Amino acid sequence: DLRDRKAADSEVERAVGLRGARARALVGQSRAFSNMDLQRVLHQASCLDIALKSSRTRPQVLFDVFILEVCGRAGAK
Repeated sequence: DLRDRKAADSEVERAVGLRGARARALVGQSRAFSNMDLQRVLHQASCLDIALKSSRTRPQVLFDVFILEVCGRAGAK
């Protein structure tokens, strides 16, 4: 949202808790995704977090499923 509003660098840095080159890199990478894409990835990451804490499935398998979910849908567009 800050990127879309063309917010000042200092405002972005405060919001994300990063400074300087790290904040600029984050904003630059975020341009490759729509807000809907970012929301979907964050939702998948939240599901992964819950699965890692509650599932008996090996973590490597859970991460593989996460990557396939995130990349598979993005690539299908």
